[in-house]
Amino acid sequence: MLTKSSSNHMMYNVFLWLEASFVGSFLSYLYRPHIKTKRWPWYWVALFGSAFFIEFAYMKGEGFMHRTTTGMSVIFVIGCVYYFWLIWDDTHIANIFTHAPFWWIVGALYFYFGSTVNNLLFEQLMDLEEPRFQGSLYYAITIMLNIILYSIWSYAFYCRYRERNLIGYCSTAR
Repeated sequence: MLTKSSSNHMMYNVFLWLEASFVGSFLSYLYRPHIKTKRWPWYWVALFGSAFFIEFAYMKGEGFMHRTTTGMSVIFVIGCVYYFWLIWDDTHIANIFTHAPFWWIVGALYFYFGSTVNNLLFEQLMDLEEPRFQGSLYYAITIMLNIILYSIWSYAFYCRYRERNLIGYCSTAR
């Protein structure tokens, strides 16, 4: 019989697949102007899937996949830093203040680095009470990381919107 806690964990574990697929595919998409990445999403699915199912079997299908989540976050942090290396080595220089992929990567880097630290210190942070939040410090940090992520991603999508409008304007101005 499923308890409320186990059904929540199952929901988060399903969401973990969606998150891993979305972020992994988007990173692969952002790498394309710099390197060939056609097979990378498949390698990512194989790596993530094996880690997930090994932990799932180890935990007998119950609980949240903390190790898989932490491993996924570490790989995303490495992927974000690798993107910075790619644009650093690129001969084409982009204005990073208006370059949407740069800001998308910055948001992902902040979020996944912060959540990696948050997950690694899960036990200690859950024990610390935050009086202004009336809950654990873990959840307060998670909320702040989400606010940072979506703020930076909103700016990235705004940059992309402006870029598309400028391209449209330039193509009709002739």
